[in-house]
Amino acid sequence: MMGNTMLAAGYISYVGTFTQKYRMDLLTQWKGFLVQNKFPFTPDFSVKNYLGDPVQIRDWNIKGLPADDLSIENGIIATSAKRWPLIVDPQSQGNKWIRNMEKDNQLMIIKLSNPKFMTIIENAIR
Repeated sequence: MMGNTMLAAGYISYVGTFTQKYRMDLLTQWKGFLVQNKFPFTPDFSVKNYLGDPVQIRDWNIKGLPADDLSIENGIIATSAKRWPLIVDPQSQGNKWIRNMEKDNQLMIIKLSNPKFMTIIENAIR
């Protein structure tokens, strides 16, 4: 459990901005460090299996998150991290997912070109 927790914490904290290949390379390096220092961990560790809740992941898929491993890992990072995620979303899949996820919380969508932009932001901060 200790090694799995270290891998999950590192993954959530550091790999969000990297490609899937680089994420796997980092995970391999971290596993090597754990082996070298005799920390026990699950050899087939994956963030999806360790931190993911199948029911929640299914709900995310229903709300528009693609079912591939990278998207699910990104969903886990976005919902688990203490920092705000920066989402680069050329296909608008993340945008759709977040809108559907936050629909019940009365998410407001505004554009910078909105003449009441500053007023809306000030009210939201309050």
